Amino acid sequence: MAPISSDKTADKAVIAPAPLPMAEVQITALAKLSKPDVKLMPIHKELPKYSYNSLRDKQYGEVQLKYHITEKGKVTKVSVINSTVNREFTQAAKKALAKWQYAPKQNFKESYEVIFEFSAEQN
Repeated sequence: MAPISSDKTADKAVIAPAPLPMAEVQITALAKLSKPDVKLMPIHKELPKYSYNSLRDKQYGEVQLKYHITEKGKVTKVSVINSTVNREFTQAAKKALAKWQYAPKQNFKESYEVIFEFSAEQN
């Protein structure tokens, strides 16, 4: 029961609140999340050519390519990871990617991936 105190200025009895029990607090350190790397944007890129016959036949699919970037910003070592299109599309995608150019930097020694999607739909 809370103690009763007297407030002499107003002649009223004031009931002081009972102290609350201290709750146990468990502190957990959260892992620090770093910002994701910014996607590299080429300073020059070409898209694969979509042949007239492929467009007429409404062929579609995608090519996933892996590549490296030299310190001078050139694309090298282009290889196919996965392809759901014919050889013509795959070769067109590789040829286009080989023409891409990035800004020269020191950290371009890793491999990267890109997916070219071929669609016969016209907007």
